[in-house]
Amino acid sequence: MRGPLAFLTGVVAVVAFAVAMPAAWVATHVADEDGYVALSRGVLDDEDTRTAVVEAVVSELDGQTRERLVQLGIPRSLIDQTLAEVAGFVGQGLASQPVVDAWGEAQRQAHRQMFTEGGESAFVVELAPLVDAVATQAGLDLEVPASLPVVSDTPEAQRAIAAVEASPGLMVGAGLVAVVAAVGAVALSRRRGAALAWLGVGGLVVTGLLYLAGGVASAPDPSAGTGAGERVALVLVDVARASFDDQLLRAAIGAGVLLVVGVLVGVAARVSRGRSVPGSTSGP
Repeated sequence: MRGPLAFLTGVVAVVAFAVAMPAAWVATHVADEDGYVALSRGVLDDEDTRTAVVEAVVSELDGQTRERLVQLGIPRSLIDQTLAEVAGFVGQGLASQPVVDAWGEAQRQAHRQMFTEGGESAFVVELAPLVDAVATQAGLDLEVPASLPVVSDTPEAQRAIAAVEASPGLMVGAGLVAVVAAVGAVALSRRRGAALAWLGVGGLVVTGLLYLAGGVASAPDPSAGTGAGERVALVLVDVARASFDDQLLRAAIGAGVLLVVGVLVGVAARVSRGRSVPGSTSGP
């Protein structure tokens, strides 16, 4: 009876581990505000995304600056030339530390808009801190609104927001089940080394399957738009995939260590049983 029960609890442990792994990554890298800000910093490494962000920022700067210059009676040709120079400055400015810091603050505000109670049920890219930082560096005296959100409210984005909000509870629940079931499987098994080894094998299988599933889930959508919100969302998926793969690698190493420990415990147990059998050692 103990054997089948140990097997069942082991299966439960492996399945719960498969749920806890992605839930833990989402909870710590997306649902958590600091984790999301750190993750989103890698988004500006993508050239197309920088271009989309530049266009969004320039559009906001253009609207305010053009109006003021027209009121001052400056010729339109000179206004166009000035704004073109500002656009070039924005592109260069995205690499400066103040603007990079502003990007982080912008995404912190976006996170609060997405995940605070009553917030947007959509993917948000907040531009206000970024526009303010660029305008300051360019020497433009602008009244930047407190919030300039770029919203992507596709059904996919709404489902993703719902999944992120559920991830902390899922991480805790599945994690507890995995730990309790794993301990139960080892405690119930007559051969604890084998139980540890099979749990390690299960962990390796889970990490492999999650790696393959991550590749399918992060495949680019050819129908996605090219605006700032869509581009940031697409590249954030790629950055997230790389981060999740790092977590999977660490988990796979841990599962491999568990497998090796289980094999060593099993070998030690067999050697110990062999020594305890009468007549297994020769006397004088």
